[in-house]
Amino acid sequence: MHTITRPYRGNRGFTLIEAMVVMGIIALLAGIVLYAVGLVRKQGDVVAERAMVTTLQKAVERFKQEYGFLPPLVIDGPGAGFPVDGTGLIRTWATRDLADQNTTLNGSSTGDRRCYSIHSLAYYLVGALDTTYDGGAGLTFTAPNSDGSFTKRGRAHEAMVDLTQQKTRLGATRLYIANPTNPAPLQRVDCRIWDRWSIGTPNVASYEIRYYRWLPTFYPQNDPKAGQVQYWNVPTAIGGNPINDQPPLKAELRTAEYAIISAGPDHVFGTDDDIMEVGR
Repeated sequence: MHTITRPYRGNRGFTLIEAMVVMGIIALLAGIVLYAVGLVRKQGDVVAERAMVTTLQKAVERFKQEYGFLPPLVIDGPGAGFPVDGTGLIRTWATRDLADQNTTLNGSSTGDRRCYSIHSLAYYLVGALDTTYDGGAGLTFTAPNSDGSFTKRGRAHEAMVDLTQQKTRLGATRLYIANPTNPAPLQRVDCRIWDRWSIGTPNVASYEIRYYRWLPTFYPQNDPKAGQVQYWNVPTAIGGNPINDQPPLKAELRTAEYAIISAGPDHVFGTDDDIMEVGR
């Protein structure tokens, strides 16, 4: 009986090809994990931003319930984000402007009605203005009027939205106030609410949550279509239809009078990434 002995080869290591295959598998798995983590993070950002927009929409409803009208639409210009006139009054759109197809406020024109403000929410929900304008110190305000002014007397109302602890994903404070400690009142009128993806510096990868408003225009009494909507006046950037008589492209806007919108992670309004809440 013969015993067959095999030559001893010692501990055989990986060949170059085997090592490359293993490294490729590890790289593929790492890529899948990083993609999944990025996707979860993006979804988390969207959920957080949607929560903020919903909070602001509920605050608008509370404002209307308490004061009997929607927050006025501030005229964001002219220049440097100072939407006030020489007497210290806030410049706002008149109600008739919201139903006027020819209004050119905030840079809009016929067929391109923007009809939004980047200051209204900070003014009328947060009370971020200086006492000179809203009558309240800090994040408070006295009773507002439908023309956009404040009574500047009586008790101060607390902010309807508390943004003191709110941060963007990059660590910037959600509520932006230009030079909040500067005694000059004009340094506080540039107040905005940043979106989730802003870095907290104006005009540098920072974007505001917009407050849109509009009212339909109706055919005159002497027209055969009297009583019907002639122009819906919903801004085209958020789904309005510029064609005469035609309702908005987005069904939820057909019975709405305002919208609160974040452009979303792509920072472009009017895309599928928009995060929107509407009401009337």
